[in-house]
Amino acid sequence: KARKMFEKLGRYYGEIKAGDIVRVTDTLGGDFKVGEVAEAQNENGLAFRVVLVANNPTQKGRYAEVELITPVEQRLDK
Repeated sequence: KARKMFEKLGRYYGEIKAGDIVRVTDTLGGDFKVGEVAEAQNENGLAFRVVLVANNPTQKGRYAEVELITPVEQRLDK
């Protein structure tokens, strides 16, 4: 199911783009919590791993493994 969603977007499986809304699935030692929702800050080189836009000023470790919630192409605020 997830692979088909990425294919419909014209992306390879696990490709996260800057501006995507994502949910953290693994903190990778960073300051985000599992389940926290954030915006991807950069394009990813590794599937499902990106730097996130900080939700608050104290978040410094912002690299995390994530799952896609809303692709940037479907956001209404962009």
